[in-house]
Amino acid sequence: MKLYSLSSEETLRARKLLADWAGEGLITQEQYQRLEQETVSELRTTNIFLRLVLFLFTLISVGAAAALFLKVFLSGTSDQTTDGIFFLIFAAVCYAAAEVAVSQAHLYRYGIEEALAVCSVGFLCAGMQLALFSGRPYSPMPDAVLSLVPAVGGVFSLWIWRRFGLWYAFLAAMVFALFLPGHWTSSHAAQHVIVARSEEHTSELQST
Repeated sequence: MKLYSLSSEETLRARKLLADWAGEGLITQEQYQRLEQETVSELRTTNIFLRLVLFLFTLISVGAAAALFLKVFLSGTSDQTTDGIFFLIFAAVCYAAAEVAVSQAHLYRYGIEEALAVCSVGFLCAGMQLALFSGRPYSPMPDAVLSLVPAVGGVFSLWIWRRFGLWYAFLAAMVFALFLPGHWTSSHAAQHVIVARSEEHTSELQST
């Protein structure tokens, strides 16, 4: 299920330990160079600063590209359902690009593939909301049908977490889960019970 093999991630951790040991003087430079050659990894990584820069740059670029597409090709229409359909297409494209970035470019915590995965979740939820519920009249009463968007968002976030190993995708799934009870019941006590049960299930899932 995971894109990264266990051996590849263990190799990266070993290389990080080697760098730490060399920096602390626990091994000589000759030992470090020899062990580094024995722990070659195909995954491409970067430092935390460049990772954040690439993450933000990719988010802005994808958002700008989507906005430009809608402005150029859909500026004459006011149909939110059509916008939602294109958002769903954007979600599929972003997810496919994230998969390719890992499988072909071998990016690991590089910022680019992370931003593409995050964009796929955002476009999916926005697309479903616009395509399915844009013309739905507002009602203060709970409506289980409206829980479809956060439910799908939570499930897809869990998939991103398991597939890419991004810890914050699991947190996003928890946030989506918090919105579900409000669509099912107006009782605050019942909502608390549902949230507690969902947290138990997600904790069990995380431990597996």
